Amino acid sequence: MKLGNIYQSTFRAADIIEPLLAQLVDQTGESAAVYVREGQERLCLFRHDSHQSIRHSARVGDLMPLELGAPGRVILAFTGKTGTVYDEIRQKGFYATFGERDPQVASLAVPIFRDGTNLFGSLALTGPPARFTEEAINRNLENLQMAARRLSAAMGGEPG
Repeated sequence: MKLGNIYQSTFRAADIIEPLLAQLVDQTGESAAVYVREGQERLCLFRHDSHQSIRHSARVGDLMPLELGAPGRVILAFTGKTGTVYDEIRQKGFYATFGERDPQVASLAVPIFRDGTNLFGSLALTGPPARFTEEAINRNLENLQMAARRLSAAMGGEPG
């Protein structure tokens, strides 16, 4: 218990998240970000942009709708929102959108947990819809899920 308290007092999320996002960008070629709930919106907490010339760009601190885009919908699903789409997200463990919030942006997101099964937020890849083919989603989903498991474990989370 004492070691756990020492770890929690010295844990800096940025030390884990920022290198993890950079690795995701290198693996997938898409922009990567962590979003958390801020009232009735989602907040971009950490971000690493793709190196490709055509990419989705957002900034840390940007607020976006919860009900538009994969990152927000994942947050809603894993905080108890009801409805068919949210039931599907909980069952599959991820969600992808194509132009839902912005017609030029596709997104793929998974949940991040902390302190057991408490939702921390969502980990997402974003980019132009033309690059989010079914094959690319399947390939990138594995990297995204692995990164989410590592991040969740670092924060004491246990994905459901």
